[in-house]
Amino acid sequence: FSGTPTLDISGSLAITPATTLDIALTIQDGGDLSGGAITFNNSSAKLVQLGTGDVFNDILLATFATPALDIDGTSSYSGTLSSSTAYQVDVANTKTFTMSSALDISNNLTKVGAGTLEFSDNVLQNANLTVTAGTVTTTSTNAVNHYNYNSGTITGAGTFNVGGIFDCSGVTGTSCTIGTTAVTFSGTPTLDISGSLAITPA
Repeated sequence: FSGTPTLDISGSLAITPATTLDIALTIQDGGDLSGGAITFNNSSAKLVQLGTGDVFNDILLATFATPALDIDGTSSYSGTLSSSTAYQVDVANTKTFTMSSALDISNNLTKVGAGTLEFSDNVLQNANLTVTAGTVTTTSTNAVNHYNYNSGTITGAGTFNVGGIFDCSGVTGTSCTIGTTAVTFSGTPTLDISGSLAITPA
């Protein structure tokens, strides 16, 4: 990719080779992007999602912009996202970005923007999750694939919503704490607690 690339996808587009991204890539319209892995490899590299489709490509965040994912349309991601360091996801007001595949939060993740970041599959939290604005919600009720809080913190001025299984049974030697400014429940919330869970907001 070079210049100011924009993919206008109404159906589906597959880019089969693995790709290195050094600049901002914009996707618009309602179609889906799939194919080979995309490696972000420059401080300007980011994905700008203006459309409502799904991205299936695996994404490796090596060197990237802030935010790495800039979401301005209600859309979803169904690939494997991995990062070498802390990163940000920005979801615009009134929009929802659904992570519909498994996510390993192994480096600090900061959610910015007034919109909603939804985790609908398996999540392994092993680093800090900061919700500076808007909402992060968990919706999976699957007995195996759901939100697993293993380590790190959950903090920030935004809202953390439990809409599925929130599992902190894997935490040993310490307690789980949800410390965002607001905590809400929706759907079919289940708290799986083997030690202790503190929900600090009133």
